[in-house]
Amino acid sequence: MRTTYDDVAKLLVQELKFGRNLAAADVIAELTSETLPFLPPNTTIVHVPTSSYHVRRRGYDQAKLIASQLSQTKGRPHLTLLARLGHAKQIGHSRQVRLVQLQNAFRPLKPELIKGANILLVDDVLTTGGTLEAAAQTLKKAGAKQVNAAVFARTQ
Repeated sequence: MRTTYDDVAKLLVQELKFGRNLAAADVIAELTSETLPFLPPNTTIVHVPTSSYHVRRRGYDQAKLIASQLSQTKGRPHLTLLARLGHAKQIGHSRQVRLVQLQNAFRPLKPELIKGANILLVDDVLTTGGTLEAAAQTLKKAGAKQVNAAVFARTQ
């Protein structure tokens, strides 16, 4: 099932990101969980880190909240294995601009836990795919065996 970033999905994400409605993370995680196939026991759930600017502004990282709840629902560990470098604004930019902005946007944390790991990368919204691609490449370069992704909604 694919959720389009409109109507209820858009409202949920906006409530979480801008309305400080933390309960929306639980709903998003539950809906995301329903669309995921069986996850092997050795899967580690990793969130795509939000820029430190947005975390300071909101007081939380929405992707981390979603991943944490998804971890509980799926019974798989959630670890913070990526750090985000910089905080370039991506909203409204083309895929090409986003890809340039995202070069070296992430660095791996705890490489010993990444090496050989099967990772499920979690984020809230997929726009161009550039952020997920950059995060996945960072994990792969750090030695992850396999990186898959789960995103709640996709823009059209």
